[in-house]
Amino acid sequence: MGKKNEPIKANEIEEHLKTNFDDFYQVFLQNMISSIPAPFGPFFSAIFSTVICPAPITDKISRLLIQFGNDIEELQENGLVDIEELIKDPIFTSELLYAIQIAMRNTQKEHHKALQYALLNSALSNPPDQDIRKMFFNYIDSFNSTHFKLLKFFHEQQKTSEWVDELVETFCHDDSFYNKVGEQCQPSDHGAMKTMKFAFGDVLKYEFLNQYNDDEIELLFLLFNQSIKDINSNYMIGLSPEQPMYVLVGESGNIGPRLEKPGKLFMNFITSPLDFE
Repeated sequence: MGKKNEPIKANEIEEHLKTNFDDFYQVFLQNMISSIPAPFGPFFSAIFSTVICPAPITDKISRLLIQFGNDIEELQENGLVDIEELIKDPIFTSELLYAIQIAMRNTQKEHHKALQYALLNSALSNPPDQDIRKMFFNYIDSFNSTHFKLLKFFHEQQKTSEWVDELVETFCHDDSFYNKVGEQCQPSDHGAMKTMKFAFGDVLKYEFLNQYNDDEIELLFLLFNQSIKDINSNYMIGLSPEQPMYVLVGESGNIGPRLEKPGKLFMNFITSPLDFE
């Protein structure tokens, strides 16, 4: 490594990244800190290890990068990426550093898992457009675990018959019947499909909040409602807490409304590409 108080050279950072994931981000920050002129440079350097990058956070980022390294090797074995070319790609390098910065700010496991899979999808030969990737990384940074829970709930639409039966037994609902082209019809009509509409809050209680008391539920509703507004503002799903949620009863047991295209693209981006093989 470079001498004390001298900027670390780029090739030293690259070599350190290849050989020791555990300390990569500390090396990157030390390089940034060493370029800060006096008197702030020595000051930041002195508090670096205890304030900027405490060990528990470093450990989590290390695990994130190590798992990413294992997965990227598996993708290469399957002919989906070329690691040698990836190392030379300045855009991917920038995204890697950006993902680490996001991981530093967000220590929830949902964020780190989303970042791990987002990096894998960015490494593929046919990733989404660069600006879209940047937008998706920003979503990961701004979302909390409730956003991810809601997106997963609507992304994985099909529910078991047991889930539907218990929901029906627990909450009031309105029944409607539709034909194959989506027009409302009578229950006696051939091929009529039954659709049950539930209050949005009831479905939230059933899926996410049944283990909490009433006071906790009232506060958590505010969190879920705000999360829904955030998701809506990003055009991921057309839903508001005032609208009913419906369950299509039949062999599918699908719920609605569904994720819009931006929501589906985002969920695919934070899903491991190894799951699609």
